[in-house]
Amino acid sequence: GERLGQAQKSYDGAVNKLSGGSGNLVRQVEMLKAMGAATAKTIPQNLLDVAEANDAEALLQLEQQGGEEGDDAASKTIR
Repeated sequence: GERLGQAQKSYDGAVNKLSGGSGNLVRQVEMLKAMGAATAKTIPQNLLDVAEANDAEALLQLEQQGGEEGDDAASKTIR
């Protein structure tokens, strides 16, 4: 059971590296394909879904940070 848990942890880490964070590998490949790069294989849909979810989450966090910074800037200007 312990080895199975270690294998799952390793797999989750690898998936996170490929599809997590801004500019992740999955997103970069999809952008290259959109620009016309030819590929012999396709990325599994589950990785595309994870990457898309991570991109949406990162965008939401950036928007929230931008709104908070904007509020701070406005309050400093008014004072």
